[in-house]
Amino acid sequence: LFLLHLLPSEHLVMASKGIAAETAGDDGFVGFQVFLRCRPLNNREISSNQKCVVSVDTDTNKVFLQDPRAESTSETKTFVFNKVFGPDASQQEFFDASATPIINGVFQGTNGAVFSYGQTGAGKTYAIQGSSEERGLLPRSASAIFDHIGADTSRAYTVSLSFLEIYNENIYDLLNDEAYKTKLRIKQEPSVDFAKVYVDGLTRHVITDVQQCQELVDTAMKRRNIQTTMMSTCSSRSHALAIFKIESAAPGSDEVRSATLSLIDLAGSERQSKTGATGHVLKEGALINRSLTALGNCISALTDTKTRHIPYRDSALTRLLQDSLGGTCNTVMSCHVSPAEWSYDESLSTLRYGTRARMIRNKPKSTAPPPETAAPIPPAPLKLAAAASKLASATQKQSQQSELREEEEWVVVLPQQDAISSVAEVARMLEEEGVASIPPAEFLQRFQRYVGALGRAEEEWEQV
Repeated sequence: LFLLHLLPSEHLVMASKGIAAETAGDDGFVGFQVFLRCRPLNNREISSNQKCVVSVDTDTNKVFLQDPRAESTSETKTFVFNKVFGPDASQQEFFDASATPIINGVFQGTNGAVFSYGQTGAGKTYAIQGSSEERGLLPRSASAIFDHIGADTSRAYTVSLSFLEIYNENIYDLLNDEAYKTKLRIKQEPSVDFAKVYVDGLTRHVITDVQQCQELVDTAMKRRNIQTTMMSTCSSRSHALAIFKIESAAPGSDEVRSATLSLIDLAGSERQSKTGATGHVLKEGALINRSLTALGNCISALTDTKTRHIPYRDSALTRLLQDSLGGTCNTVMSCHVSPAEWSYDESLSTLRYGTRARMIRNKPKSTAPPPETAAPIPPAPLKLAAAASKLASATQKQSQQSELREEEEWVVVLPQQDAISSVAEVARMLEEEGVASIPPAEFLQRFQRYVGALGRAEEEWEQV
């Protein structure tokens, strides 16, 4: 722990499940971000004289939650997110911050996803779908996609849309006119990275404009399972995923650039005592909560550096979100809360859920092949001459205590202004400085011991 304080956290890379540097791409976007959006009090809450217990500070991206049962404001809990939106935030503001950077990445060949999480009635579907007065992320994304295509004359584009729902842990294609009630199965591409899963039999519909896209979305939404509960008149009883696939190629080129944009409206977590659900609606709620619990378990595993197994297979939802959680996808997790005092417990749970998720680190990777003319960018050299000399002398000592002292000094003298991109890169640079007596394998073992990563597989460290 002492040595971890010596090195800034942004200089440590702990695979996909640990602490990593938040390095933005050319569009200024980081791989995994968590936003918080608080909706206004609705008519039911206003008529019931509900107090507002949630407030946000958009300058510091902090959220404050006041316990309505507390006697003083000292019981206020504070949470920090990548971006926060108060009740007055517009759909355009939310779209610009969440979807626009991801769409830019999709056109560069990097998959992207936005998924909304929160209790039932917190405004998730409104954020994704919107209303007739205020369009949501999905219709605005369609407009942005075709606006980009219209302005880019250097490539030919094909855009397709798929729309599925996960209802009672079963997957249905909502755009398959002949078999939208047929259960589909998740499969994995052979000999490909674990994240390359797909839904077998899911239809793709080529779209050429925003109007055609909206017609398909309207068809899918009419087929989606929705019920009325005490918490919401239009409570979603399924998780819905709209998936845009954008393919492009330059004239005369065989290289095809392909990436997907997934917009995911999760069903809301709920308590039977508040929804008043009975019968099959109660069963739906139980299965919704179970899949959201599986999502929480994945988030917990991804943020625990000692956990080596991520339980993606525990639910259909987490299986499909596999690339979005700790994978190679640009992802925004949008947490939604109600400001009403009677939703305090649910809001607290959502805020804690989102805070934990902020520790997830994706590693966005473009699916497009690099241009032939692009030369590799050499890494900035680390000034480790003095450090290398100390490390070399340490290997000649038989005393473990002496060796530890020397290695502690070596860690201390690492220049904090230089970014350490990976363990293997540090080992290579040390060798270039003339420390030939320290092979990379031994160096990895030393580094592993001091950053507190004992127990990880040796081959996993070699890959890092």
